[in-house]
Amino acid sequence: LDEGRLFVRNLPYSSSEPELQELFGAFGRVDELLLPLDAETRRAKGFAHVTFSICEHAVRAMSELDGSTFQGRILHVMPGRARARPAAEAGGAAGGTSSFKRKREEAQKAQAGSSHNWNPLFMRADAVGEAMAERYGVDKRQVLDTEGGGSLAVRLAQGETHLLSRAREWLPPPRPPPP
Repeated sequence: LDEGRLFVRNLPYSSSEPELQELFGAFGRVDELLLPLDAETRRAKGFAHVTFSICEHAVRAMSELDGSTFQGRILHVMPGRARARPAAEAGGAAGGTSSFKRKREEAQKAQAGSSHNWNPLFMRADAVGEAMAERYGVDKRQVLDTEGGGSLAVRLAQGETHLLSRAREWLPPPRPPPP
């Protein structure tokens, strides 16, 4: 109970926040009370999260209310899990991204300096066809002809490889990533 948060289950579906506020408020100041509602029926789902401002109040409430009867039902009060901090508070990516997204972004950032990344000099197929036609002095239709011998995809891939190797000769070498 480091954060004074309790999880309460087996609540009546008819219970309301003011009733729970009154019940738990008898043990100390309640900072937050979350009573999830069913989207269709707009009734309580039968559980709640209660956060006390002082942890000792949460411990006392748990020891006295666990197993007690509330509106005809036996309450089960147990320590609650710490609430997940938003990514912005945690020092991660901008607000509200899931842990999966954060991990994926971190992996992508780690791979950014890798030499086997996708080619930043990517060229569309029509641009490759135009460049090949210009280089060999033929019409673009002849380069992109699917009736002729060989695979069009292979011709375009070879043309792109040739163009990229020439572009790399003209460009300065890449700078190493910052530490």
